[in-house]
Amino acid sequence: MAPQKRQLVGFPAISPEAAGLNPGPLQQLREAVTRNVHELGALPGCAHVVLKDGHCVFACAEGYSDVEKRTPFRFDTLCPLHGATKPLVAAAFFTLVDEGRVSLSDPISKYIQFPDRVLSASGSTRAAASTPTLRHLLAMAAGVGYDDASGYKKAMRLIATGRIHDLRGMCDALGDAPLAHQPGTRYHYSFSADLVGRVCEVVSGERIDKFIHRRVLQPLGMKDTHFDQVVPAGKRRRQAVMYTSQRVSRAKRVSAGSPRPFRLTRTVFKTSAPGIMSCGGGVLSYRDYGMLSTVRDYARFCQMLASGGRIPGGRGKRLLKETTVKRFWRDGLTPFQRENGKLSGWNDCPSPSYWNYMGWSLLNTHLCFNDAPRKASPRRGHCMWMG
Repeated sequence: MAPQKRQLVGFPAISPEAAGLNPGPLQQLREAVTRNVHELGALPGCAHVVLKDGHCVFACAEGYSDVEKRTPFRFDTLCPLHGATKPLVAAAFFTLVDEGRVSLSDPISKYIQFPDRVLSASGSTRAAASTPTLRHLLAMAAGVGYDDASGYKKAMRLIATGRIHDLRGMCDALGDAPLAHQPGTRYHYSFSADLVGRVCEVVSGERIDKFIHRRVLQPLGMKDTHFDQVVPAGKRRRQAVMYTSQRVSRAKRVSAGSPRPFRLTRTVFKTSAPGIMSCGGGVLSYRDYGMLSTVRDYARFCQMLASGGRIPGGRGKRLLKETTVKRFWRDGLTPFQRENGKLSGWNDCPSPSYWNYMGWSLLNTHLCFNDAPRKASPRRGHCMWMG
């Protein structure tokens, strides 16, 4: 019998050198994690996984998921995904695109209630100059705002008081409000992911958590990924505690007899919209988790993307078409840019030179590029999300 290959976080393990990688930066990462967790006290705990061609070349878990209880932070520690919920929702949506059940050129209003009026600075409304499509929605260029948009005051009040308690009610309320911008004229980080989730519900006839489970989580073997509202009770003990990290002055450190320059404070709060399965990872505040997952689970999702849509260990089976995944690596904002290659809300935000090196994927993640400024043709880059 052939010896079994060593496994790390569910993947065959090989050394960085065997994968053709320089181990130096990975060792530096491990040392930085150790320093931030144990010496500086800036982090309670964290975990990192690096995959190459379907193999795990680096896995590191340090610190605690619960500092007070000294519970080790592990690869199966449940963590709030917040904005990293969006790519899971987008991937589930694109399974419908692959099946031909929806098209990116479809009007949003074909599936859900969607406004055709735009709010002006004076408080009046005017007709939308164009019909926003599902592509606009995935690119966050449909004219939708976030909870602080002036047109959403009524909807947010109904959510805050518990009179709206599910995704359908939330999206219906957003559909009653005017748009914040003319469609296609501006990137606006917004409730777009929630509206995409609602489209998935309407087309599939399933609640969003069940739809994503069937289309993405179950095929990928992501057994520990759930919306906050449906995390099994037995798994809650593995959920990481939230902490705030604050730098402490030297005088206060001396007074407290602590050598660490950072102080961790346990943070406990109630979700602000408890009934709504937030597809964007936040409704009224960052207190809404969206989905929770583990490093082990999310690594499987990332490997699927890196493999062009193939399921890890799935013997060639696919979650998404290769052409669909290739689309994720191209700048989704290109169709909406002005003649100078820039787009309002993106290139005119703080640190515009930084954003010239960034794009927006229809997967609802950032793309990082080596070339700048923005070009007329779609660019390819590597994908990241800052949470």
